[in-house]
Amino acid sequence: MKKIKYGIPNILNFGLFFIFIYLNFSISLWSQSKVIDSLKEAIEKTSHDTLKIDLYNRLSLEYLYIDPDSALAYIDTLKLIGENFSNDRALAAANNRRGVYYMITSNNTKAMLELIKAEKYYSNVGDTTKLAGVYNNLGANDFYIKDYNSSLYNYKKGLKILDRFQHPELYLVFVLNLSEVNLELKQLDSAVFYAEQAIDLSLRLKDKRKLATAYYHMGTARLKMQSYPEALSYLIQALTYKDIPIQYDTRARIYKVGSLVGLDRMGEAKVQLNELEEKVLNASDKTIIMQFYQIKSQFYKSSGQFEEALVYAEKYQVLNEELQNIDQVQIRENLKVKSNISQKENENKLLRHEAELNNLKIINQRNLIWSVGVFIFILLILVLVLSRMYEVNQKANIRLQTKQKVLNRDNRNLEKQNTQKNNLFSIVAHDVKSPLGAIMTSINMLKDNISDFSEQELNLLTSELSRQAESLYNLLDGALTWTKSQMEGYKFYRKNLNACTVIQSIIDVERVSISKKELTITNQIPEDFEVYADAQVIEVVMRNLINNAIKFTVPGGTIRFEASTNEKESRLSVIDNGLGISQDKIDQIFVERQRYTRKGTGDEVGNGIGLILCSEIAKAMGGGIEVKSTVGRGSNFTLVIPKCKGE
Repeated sequence: MKKIKYGIPNILNFGLFFIFIYLNFSISLWSQSKVIDSLKEAIEKTSHDTLKIDLYNRLSLEYLYIDPDSALAYIDTLKLIGENFSNDRALAAANNRRGVYYMITSNNTKAMLELIKAEKYYSNVGDTTKLAGVYNNLGANDFYIKDYNSSLYNYKKGLKILDRFQHPELYLVFVLNLSEVNLELKQLDSAVFYAEQAIDLSLRLKDKRKLATAYYHMGTARLKMQSYPEALSYLIQALTYKDIPIQYDTRARIYKVGSLVGLDRMGEAKVQLNELEEKVLNASDKTIIMQFYQIKSQFYKSSGQFEEALVYAEKYQVLNEELQNIDQVQIRENLKVKSNISQKENENKLLRHEAELNNLKIINQRNLIWSVGVFIFILLILVLVLSRMYEVNQKANIRLQTKQKVLNRDNRNLEKQNTQKNNLFSIVAHDVKSPLGAIMTSINMLKDNISDFSEQELNLLTSELSRQAESLYNLLDGALTWTKSQMEGYKFYRKNLNACTVIQSIIDVERVSISKKELTITNQIPEDFEVYADAQVIEVVMRNLINNAIKFTVPGGTIRFEASTNEKESRLSVIDNGLGISQDKIDQIFVERQRYTRKGTGDEVGNGIGLILCSEIAKAMGGGIEVKSTVGRGSNFTLVIPKCKGE
C-alpha cells in the first residue's frame, strides 16, 4: 500500500480544515441558542394557550438533539398543560416529542407506545399534517428495530393523508423513507419508483441534501438490480454534493466500487478501494466495514484472486456474525426465515421426486392405461371446475353475509337513533310545559281582569310575565342545546356550579305552581355549596325532580332541598311529603326503563319519560338517581354527581 507523506502544507491544510469545522459548529450552536432564548422570551410574554403549546413544542424540538434531558422537561410541561386543560393538541405534541426522545435514547418499545398515543390525539383534533408526521416517526422507529413491513405500512399510511402540494418538504421525506425501506425489503422496483419521485421533488425544492440522498437510493437500487452503468451514474451524482448525509457518503463510495467491479473496470475499482480502506477501517460503523469487506471479496473474485477473495469473505462472515449476535431478535427472525426456506426447499424436493416417479410410471404404463388416464384427466378437470365454482359461491355467500350483518347493524343503529330522537322531543315538551302553563295562567288572569288591576299591580304583573318569559326562553335555549348534544351523543362540559343558585332559579320558575298548591318550600342547601357538573344536565334533571315533587305533593304540603358531599361525590336531594311511589314502580322506571305515569294531586298529567331520561343522563355523566319512597308518606329523590379527579 502506498504511504501518505505529511509535509508542512498537509499539516496546514488539516489545521485549516479543523478550524473551519470548529467555527461552523460554534456558529451553529450560537444560532440555535439564539432561537431557544427567543422562544423562552415569547413563552413568558404570551398568555394565549394555543400559542404557548406551539412554543413549548418548538422549544422541546430545539433541545431534543442537543440536550434530550432538557427537552424532556419541556415535554413534561406540554403534557401537564394537556392534562390540566383536557387539551388533546398539547397531549398529542407531548406524546409525539416523547416518542422521538425514546427513539433517540434507543428505547424503541416505549417510543412506539408514545407515538401510538400521539396518533390517537392528533386524530381527535383532526390535524392530518401532524398525524402524518407521527406516522413518519412510527415508520422510522419500526425501521430501527428492523420491522420493515410495519415501517412500510406506517410510511404509506402517512403519505396517504398528506397533501403533497401544501407540504412538499414532508412529502419528500416520506418518499425518501419509502425508497429506503423498499431497498431493505428488496422490493427494488418500488425503491426505484419512490427514488425517482424524490429526485424530481428535490430538484424542484432545490434541496441538495435530499437530492444527494435520492441519488444514493437510486444508485443502490440499480446496483442490486445489476444495472451497473445506471448505478455508477447515480452514485457519482450523489457524491458530487458535499451536503450528502454522512451515513450515506461512505456507503455510496463502496457501492460505486461495486458498480465498477460489475462493469469490469477493475483498475478504477482498485484505486477506489485503496482510497477507501483506511477511512472505512477507522470508522465506528461495523455495518459499513462489513459492506466494504463484501465488495472487496467480490473485487478479488472478479480479478481471479480467489485466496484473497476468500480472506475477505471470511472477514465479512465474522463481522456479519458479530452484528447478528448484537441483535438477538433479528437472529431469531433470520433463523425462522431460514427454517421456513429450508422446509419449503425440502418439500419442493419431495414434490419433484414424487413427480419424477409418477412420470416414470406414466411412461411405462402409458399404453396400458391410456383410456383410464384420459378419464382421470377429464374427471380432474371436472373436479377442478366444480371446486372453483364452489369456492366462488362460498366467497359470494360470505360477501352477502357480511353485507347483511352491516345492514342489520345499520338498521339497529337507525332504530336506536329514532328512539333517542323521540325521547329527546318528549323531554323538551316535558320541561317546557310547566313554565309555559304559568305564563298562560298569568296572561288569562290579566286578560279577564285587566280593569280590576291598578297601574302598580299591572306593572308588577307584566314584570312577572317578562321574568317568566325570559326564564322560558333560557329554558328553551338550554333544552335545545342539550337536545342537540344528545343527538350527537352524550357530551358533557363540566364546571363548578353553585347548587343553591341553580335550585333557587328553578324554584322561581315554578312559583305559580307552588303558590297554586300553597306548598311550603325549604331550601337547606348552603349558599356556597358547589358541584362539578354540566350546567344543562343539572338544570334538566333537577327541574324534572322538582316538577315531580310539586305534582305529587298534596296542597299545603312541604318540599325540602338538601345537599351533602364526600370525597367521591356530591348529592342533591328533593324531599316531599306527597303521595310516594311503590318499589315495583321504582324498578319499572329505573331498572326496566319502562314508562309509568299517573295524575298528580292537582290532576296534573305527564308523559312518563322524564325520570327515565333523567336517569340515563345522570348515569352517562358517571352518577345516578337514588330513590327512597313510602306510599302515602312521601319521596326522597337524590341526584348523585361524581367529582372530577384531583378535586
